This record gives sequence, C-alpha cells and structure tokens, in this order.
Amino acid sequence: MRSLLTLALVLPAVAAELLSNGDFELPLDSGWTVDSGGHARVSITRDTGYQPDPDFEARIHLGPADGRAALSQTVPVTTTELVFRADLCLFGRLTEPINWSAASCRLTYLDSALSPLGETRIYYASWRCPWQNTPTIHLIPAPDSSWHSYVLDIAAELRENLPGVDPQLVRAVRVALKDTAGAS
Repeated sequence: MRSLLTLALVLPAVAAELLSNGDFELPLDSGWTVDSGGHARVSITRDTGYQPDPDFEARIHLGPADGRAALSQTVPVTTTELVFRADLCLFGRLTEPINWSAASCRLTYLDSALSPLGETRIYYASWRCPWQNTPTIHLIPAPDSSWHSYVLDIAAELRENLPGVDPQLVRAVRVALKDTAGAS
C-alpha cells in the first residue's frame, strides 16, 4: 500500500499556515509525529520524486501486515472557520494475508482534553474496507490513485457532514496521513 501527500491547513482570511512543516521541506521529525504501529515493514519517507514537481512530499507504506502506520500533527484552533488544502495520491490494495487496506488523510476534530469528537477521512481503499459514514465520521473517497487536490471548508464540513460533532467544542484538529490494513 502506498500513500503520498502534500498538505496545508490555513485560515482563509490571512492564509496563515497552521501546520508546522506542512510542506515537508524539513525532515519529518520537524513538526510531525511518526507512528510505525510497531511494524518493522513500515516505511515513512519524504522526497521530491513522488509528484512531478520540485517540492517535497511524504510517503507512508505499510508492508504486508495488519495494523497502521501514520504521520500526524495536532494543531490547536480557536475557530472552525478554517480551510484545509491537500494534494493527495492515495493508494490501497489487497495483499495477502491482509483482507483489506486503505490509505487516508484524516482530520480528527478534538475537544479541550484532546479527545476525538469526529473525523473526516479522504481515502482510497480496497473493496473489503469496512468503513462507513456515521454522524461522527465523514468519508470522502478518492476517485482513483492519481494526484488530486482537495479543499475543505472545516466549518461547512462540520455543519453539513458531521451532525454528531458540536463545532463549539472543537479546540484542536489532528491532521494525519495513515496507511491501514485489517482482517475482515
């Protein structure tokens, strides 16, 4: 499975980037938390050759194993009047003995205790992926495994797609690129 991305979380009025090292121009340990999920076959890298442009992108690859690998960052926010922009190339495929796999870019909305309130997942998955939309999870499927640009108005996302999340309780947003696999 392969996941690639470039991303930015910005305030629309001032276009201030809230992510530290959101463009991956610095090494991944600058601003990002790397989580191998305890698997030896995880590869989390950054390079300029993943997308046909001169900028850096990050790549996460979970080898043939159940579990997850992630690159994440938690950003304190004072408002949900935010715009999230990301260029993503997401790919998930079935590899034995794994029954399903998915690559995703996730926005997890957190309260003041950093407990999850809900989540938006932009994803590409193999056919057995069990994820479903709920009042607190909104799934946005990638149309294919090519590069695509995504723009989300966070306030509208919460209002229109996550009725189980109270926007007034959101105090932070965790941005994560995850590679996930599991058994059906």
